[in-house]
Amino acid sequence: MIGSGKYVSVETIIAKVYRDLGLSDSINIGDAIEWAGEAMDLIGATIYLEDKVEAVDIREYKGKLPCELHYIRTASANAMSLDQETDCDIKSMSFTPMRYTTDTYHHWKCGKSQDHLCTSDVTYNINDDFIFTSFEEGKVLISYRALPVDSRGYPKVPDDSKFKEAVAAHIKWRLGFIRWSTGKMPGAVYQVIERDRDWYIGAAQNRDKMPGMDMLESIKNNWLRLIPKINQHKDGFKSAGSAEQRFTHNS
Repeated sequence: MIGSGKYVSVETIIAKVYRDLGLSDSINIGDAIEWAGEAMDLIGATIYLEDKVEAVDIREYKGKLPCELHYIRTASANAMSLDQETDCDIKSMSFTPMRYTTDTYHHWKCGKSQDHLCTSDVTYNINDDFIFTSFEEGKVLISYRALPVDSRGYPKVPDDSKFKEAVAAHIKWRLGFIRWSTGKMPGAVYQVIERDRDWYIGAAQNRDKMPGMDMLESIKNNWLRLIPKINQHKDGFKSAGSAEQRFTHNS
């Protein structure tokens, strides 16, 4: 399945929790927002993550990663002196695809490994919210998936019935656990809330795993080939889903 790209505010989900449970007392909004983000992480909704590209400045072999980064798709490097940087458009700059380092001492050496002597094979690894590179100074263009948040930093929820039900069910389960553990909710009621939460989380996970027809076409083109494409990393996997072109020549 391909996501619609539409989201609803987490406040919409919290309002749904109020309605479903018939609550008259207030919910701690901070807790509910944290539980909503927790639910999205448990679902692992990769299709509904936002695609972002950002240029990170590298100084002394490291640069700060974007705060909303969930995981890196690809990274490309431009080794340059940042002190002599011009105001040219980042899209006009030349970047070399990077690979994840295989040097187990890459981070400890901080650029002093043999990797930095090779101009055609730049490497990186990540640790503690930083990216560590095999070159001392420059820029790294990172293509990554980000957690969708609104202008206030609150998580956004995919506008899909299964995801909305799953996030709401997780918040209900958290609230139910607090009430059950303090003797304010019967165990049988809590078990029903927990059962519904597990069902909706599983339903949302399965919703995320089914590729759409256009995705299946790209997957098919990538796998059904007479000549395997082993250098797709060089063009950022741009041609990974393109159909193989075969030409026959009559003798």
